[in-house]
Amino acid sequence: MRLHAPASTEPDQPASSIVHQALGRFSVEVDAAYPHMVCLMLSNSDSGGAKSIWSRHFGDLADRDTVLERFQSGGLDLTFLARVTMIFGQSAITAAVDQVVERGRAARRAQAEAEAKRQKNHKIINLYAPDTKHAYKLELRRKSNDVAEWSVRYDRASERDRLCDWLRWQVPRFGEFLDHAAKYGNEALTRLFTDEMFEAERRVKKEGRGAGGLRPLRMWRGD
Repeated sequence: MRLHAPASTEPDQPASSIVHQALGRFSVEVDAAYPHMVCLMLSNSDSGGAKSIWSRHFGDLADRDTVLERFQSGGLDLTFLARVTMIFGQSAITAAVDQVVERGRAARRAQAEAEAKRQKNHKIINLYAPDTKHAYKLELRRKSNDVAEWSVRYDRASERDRLCDWLRWQVPRFGEFLDHAAKYGNEALTRLFTDEMFEAERRVKKEGRGAGGLRPLRMWRGD
């Protein structure tokens, strides 16, 4: 990108403009004083000046940037469109630019929707209890990520299920739990779970509502 200041200025030529693409006598420029305005310029080798053969005002700079990027990448053929414009008028380049603008807007909408979905899924945290060949696991995993942010392994299913009996009723706190793990580590969160599970087991047993055996909270409903 370079600053272009022509030696002589014709009435329809920007006094100062930024050249975004130049091929031969043709260039695509943005008026430095009016950044929403893009011009297709034709230089005059004899006078050293240039004149605009097409211009477009973009209310949204994102639309402008999309069009400039397409000119720079060759998606919009500068030389071809300039020559067609000189012969047949501005309808061809206007139609081509309109198409690029619409595609750019659609792409930005899709990107925004995908990001909104990702952020929504980031807040959804699920509890998983996968069995592997050599261990029984508990995991807290965000819907936006296939990798667990917290996990613990047990040698026996009954140990895993004992903690699961308590943890499955803590869904509203899952976000708080993962924040704790991010700050203090995986093991610290596991200790927190174990301490609170033991406390709940003692309370339920004292109230005579324990299920007994290795899983005293098996019939517990989080109350």
